[in-house]
Amino acid sequence: MKRLLALLLALVMCLSMFACGDDKKDKKDKDEEDTTVETTEEITEAPVEKIEPDKIIESGDFEIAVYGDKATITRYLGNSSSAVIPSEIEGYKITAIGDCAFNLCILQSIEIPNSVTAIGERAFESCYSLQSIEIPNSVTEIGERAFARCESLESIEIPSSVTEIGYSAFFYCRSLQSIEIPNSVTEIGKSAFGWCTSLQSIEIPNSVTAIGERAFARCESLTIKCEAGSVAEQYAKDNKINYVTE
Repeated sequence: MKRLLALLLALVMCLSMFACGDDKKDKKDKDEEDTTVETTEEITEAPVEKIEPDKIIESGDFEIAVYGDKATITRYLGNSSSAVIPSEIEGYKITAIGDCAFNLCILQSIEIPNSVTAIGERAFESCYSLQSIEIPNSVTEIGERAFARCESLESIEIPSSVTEIGYSAFFYCRSLQSIEIPNSVTEIGKSAFGWCTSLQSIEIPNSVTAIGERAFARCESLTIKCEAGSVAEQYAKDNKINYVTE
């Protein structure tokens, strides 16, 4: 009996050795395939060129990056509850608010000049006290997570110059109650208004032809106002969101 058990144990060990060998081979083959794919991607993808600023200037409450005769706000240096961004700093025209420029600031309100055309990624993310902000008609681009986690923001008017609302642009703005999307917008990104738990109504025009996944996740009190037969209506049906057609 003991001899039989010993033989069975030896057989199991041999089979295990063969199995491990196969796993290693399979892993090696997979690694080689992955390497081949990565190599191909590296060859076909164009490199992203980062434009370096001519200089960085600190002036008053703002740090700016200068590009020719224009500048981007790169950091807020102040500590007040309100701010007005000037259209020019040190003679340079302010045309953009850079990535993370106001991230985690204590501002309650801010005014953006009509010289600004772009609001960068995470520009105002986690500005927990921000209650109001005016976005001028000059702005065409609202970056990813630009206003994410602005938990005190109750309302915001998106100007008719904006064509796309980026990924998670207003994610977790828990105090946001209503918003109107202008006819210029063609796309609402993934999670754009996710977890805006106080959001009760939003008007989505027929110009919107794409709405990303989870764009209104956990907006349980939301009613979408839209046109019959629109992308917004179909999105509401597919995601079991209340809607009314006009």
